[in-house]
Amino acid sequence: RNLPETCFQSLKTFKALAGHISVSTLRTLAKNCSQLSTLEISSCHVSNMDSALDGFLKFNRHFTSFSASGSRITERGLGILAITSPKLSVLGVADCHFACSGLVKLAEACDLQDLDISDCVQVDDACLRD
Repeated sequence: RNLPETCFQSLKTFKALAGHISVSTLRTLAKNCSQLSTLEISSCHVSNMDSALDGFLKFNRHFTSFSASGSRITERGLGILAITSPKLSVLGVADCHFACSGLVKLAEACDLQDLDISDCVQVDDACLRD
């Protein structure tokens, strides 16, 4: 049985840690949760994180906080966030495998105040310098 759509109308934070989230579930959340500003899906299995994020952000551009640590987000996904989420201030992408270029795009587009890139092996000193 599904939760009624009215449950989600005033939802501001959604957390689903270490589970399985489908692309269609994220799209449904985005369509029905117009006030959603925080999405935490760390350690969740999402079949194609970049596409899921793209689909989600077509409907919801109020993001201020996103955490997908341990996911398969790539520089493409970070680029999508950079284009669609200028209000993003909190980003958790620890233990993810993306190139430095995605992080640079995001840092240029958003006013990040909290960034977790722990165990991101492709992000090195050169990436973090001026």
